[in-house]
Amino acid sequence: MVFWPFVVTCVALGYLGSQPPLGWYLIFGRIFTAYYFLFFLVVMPVVGRIEKPKRLPGSITQAVLGEKTRFARFRDRKFATDVV
Repeated sequence: MVFWPFVVTCVALGYLGSQPPLGWYLIFGRIFTAYYFLFFLVVMPVVGRIEKPKRLPGSITQAVLGEKTRFARFRDRKFATDVV
């Protein structure tokens, strides 16, 4: 929800930076510049507080192949020689 307005802002600032600082170019340049800095100073910290990150996987194998791979099943087996 906040990514695409930021992309539009970056493209608009790129275009407006190539134009002479006159009239509407100057006004829109200032508006987009304000949003650009507000994005990093206000929006990103708020999004960081609102969103909940996923739990870290136990290993890269779990993250890529799923919860129980053949190696994970073998590793988690209890043998008679294991100390409890």
